[in-house]
Amino acid sequence: LYIGRYEKNKRIGLLLEAFSQLQNINYKLVLTIEKEELANHERKYLNDNVLLLGNVSESKKNKLLNECQALILPTDFEAFGIVLLEASKFRKPILCSNLAVIKEVLMTNENIYFENNINSLVKVLSNFIDLSSNKKNKLGFDNYKNLNRFQFSKVSNMYKLLFNEIT
Repeated sequence: LYIGRYEKNKRIGLLLEAFSQLQNINYKLVLTIEKEELANHERKYLNDNVLLLGNVSESKKNKLLNECQALILPTDFEAFGIVLLEASKFRKPILCSNLAVIKEVLMTNENIYFENNINSLVKVLSNFIDLSSNKKNKLGFDNYKNLNRFQFSKVSNMYKLLFNEIT
């Protein structure tokens, strides 16, 4: 599942190309973008295993997160990545670009990172598909445990301490 907008830094074309190279899989790639947003060279990767949903409501997004096997976030840069925390709430494994900001948010080595190139992403997707259900569940549970760092009281205290240091 990819949740997000279609923007240049979101590597949707890379994701579509990598997914198209996987053979004999029982997975669908679900993206919350419109077909019209794709460039012509990206549209050639569309098939019955790729679902384009367009914009979805908050309740539909939660249903998608609850039902998906993993969140995939290919991107060249990310300011924070709230979708990472949303997927973590549903105990989902996260496959994402190898970016410092993402690692800072997730704070665990239990996620699956890839470089933004076709070989790395195909390898990560293939390896994820081959993981046992137990390993996938553990990846999702580790992300869920990480959410404790983002409780309002903890974040509030962190900013209070930071403010006290600069005043």
